[in-house]
Amino acid sequence: MEWILIFGTMAITLPIALFMKKNISAAEMYVTLIFGLFVQSVVDVFASFHFLAWGFYEVPIAELKSLWTILGVYPLFASMIINWFPYEQSWWKKTIYLLSWSIFSTTYEWLYVKIGIIWHMNWNLFRSFLLYPFFYYLLILHLRFFRILRSKSLLNGRLPRL
Repeated sequence: MEWILIFGTMAITLPIALFMKKNISAAEMYVTLIFGLFVQSVVDVFASFHFLAWGFYEVPIAELKSLWTILGVYPLFASMIINWFPYEQSWWKKTIYLLSWSIFSTTYEWLYVKIGIIWHMNWNLFRSFLLYPFFYYLLILHLRFFRILRSKSLLNGRLPRL
């Protein structure tokens, strides 16, 4: 059942992510997704081992299913979140957008909990619902930061000589 959810999700989201109208550049997408994976990894490590909030599969074994989730499912959803974000809209529309993704993500997390991909110890779905918008907005802030760096020619594609 776990593999069905993981690969079913990827089978649905991969074509969407590949063929969606791109509103951001490939460089912006790549850098922001790498940043998102970094933040997600740090949060998972601290939440799992320091705060005992949640875990993936067998502890402390890193299973293939968790890698498919982290390196497959997460980046696909994150690419849609940052690509479809209403950058030029009102704060109200941005808030609704982030809350909508939070509802979707909390529901998806509930599925992961129900079939045993992750478990909650000192955590619950309501806390996830409250934190998802902040994590997603952190991706948006990172993208804005990257754009500022690029516009100021701090990241203009030239590598410094070593």
